Amino acid sequence: MQRKLGIKQKFVSLALVLLAAVASFILVFFPYRQQQQMSEYLKQKVFVISDMVAYSTTSGLLFDDMAAVKTYLDILKSLDEVQFALVFKDGNAFADYRRHNSKPYQETINTLLPSKDRTSVELENITIAAVPVMSDNDLVGRVIVGVTRENLKRDVMQSRIVAIIVGVAVLAVGGLVFVWQTTRIVEPLLGLERASRKVAEGDMDVEVTTTSTDEVGVLANAFNVMVANVRSSIEEVRNKNTALIMQQEIIEQFNKRITDSIQYGKRIQAAILPDPAVMSAVLPKHFVLFKPKDVVSGDFYWFTAMEGKAIVAVVDCTGHGVPGAFMSMIGNTLLNQIVNQKRIFDPAAILTELNVGVRSALKQDSDTMLAKDGMDVCLCVIDGDTISFAGANLSLYVARPEKEVERIKGNSAFIGGRQKERQQFTTQIVQIEPSMAVYMTSDGYPDQSNEQGVKFSTKRFQRLIQETYRMDVAEQRKHFVRAMSDHQGNEDQRDDITVIGIQF
Repeated sequence: MQRKLGIKQKFVSLALVLLAAVASFILVFFPYRQQQQMSEYLKQKVFVISDMVAYSTTSGLLFDDMAAVKTYLDILKSLDEVQFALVFKDGNAFADYRRHNSKPYQETINTLLPSKDRTSVELENITIAAVPVMSDNDLVGRVIVGVTRENLKRDVMQSRIVAIIVGVAVLAVGGLVFVWQTTRIVEPLLGLERASRKVAEGDMDVEVTTTSTDEVGVLANAFNVMVANVRSSIEEVRNKNTALIMQQEIIEQFNKRITDSIQYGKRIQAAILPDPAVMSAVLPKHFVLFKPKDVVSGDFYWFTAMEGKAIVAVVDCTGHGVPGAFMSMIGNTLLNQIVNQKRIFDPAAILTELNVGVRSALKQDSDTMLAKDGMDVCLCVIDGDTISFAGANLSLYVARPEKEVERIKGNSAFIGGRQKERQQFTTQIVQIEPSMAVYMTSDGYPDQSNEQGVKFSTKRFQRLIQETYRMDVAEQRKHFVRAMSDHQGNEDQRDDITVIGIQF
């Protein structure tokens, strides 16, 4: 007569079902939840980029300044995930940036274009967002940005692979543990058929009672202990899984808040940078190459025009990312106070006041100062046919026809930080000549290393100026971007990069 399925086999089956349930939870729930969150994050990211483009191109659309709009769109080259950015005015294409062809999505773009609301569409390989460009509550135009979903798909696939590995590991390890336990404990209980059948049927509240003190009694007591332990272990595993899920949700929410805050900080920092249209009105032949290392930057550039003078500065604050961005806000505020409010126009005097302001803001004059941060500055005042220059650890580069590029060094002095004595700054005068050009840069461009650890260098920077200073400023900027890309290769960017070139 064929034997029925015994208690050992039933207990093993129950254990495997529990393990399979846990593994299925890991394999299915986590990847699905992560995909939803990452998809929502990507949609918000597309909107942030679209809002930035809309905000930055408003003045260009208002004044039909296509060059200014394209100049900003070129900044999107640093965002590899952006596939295209289209700017429309009065329903017609005004300017665009295309990393890849947008024609396959033309039907979707045509659907989004007539609407005046913020909207987005998620396709198989791309998320497309459309936002209005507003000025004084009037619709100026519309911006449509497409961001690839390849990174999202890759991350989701990696998450699924990890989930599979974890699930298989749980099944394998858990299965081995349960099989080992059942082999040691259940085998001696085959004689306790009635009680064993109830346990095999899943009734874990069963307790075997016996008055025997022999081996059967010992086995019965051990069986009771085992049932209690299994019940406790299952509850513990369930509680731990619940705690892990809650902790993961907290971490994800915390990371999202940090990311959202930094992205918003980028918008704030972008808002304090000079208006391209204002700079172009005073300095029609200029270009700006601004490439932060992180989302926010420790570099910034500053511009104002008053009393017939144009004042331009490139500032490199200590650090990069969030700490550098805080320093850049301090520097921008102080420059506005010194020049726009106090009407100080001598470059050396401006740097002296800036040094005092930074040290005062960071309380660096006390014996117990904690903040040693500061900044390097290249500052020029353009007045008529002269340029007045002063620098704090940064130089001014002057290109003239039939001459080698001249590097005018600033003072070896630092704005802020630990100082044994008062910093001294010197104003140097440069006469403007026909076809002359000047260049201001932070140390991020010349100090960038390639894959072999070799820096771009100041000399090579001067040669690049010599080769390009007669070109149109838009072409110059492209050459500066291309030269850095060729040099850098796959090497990570080590610092924020800011370069300003001005033709006369």
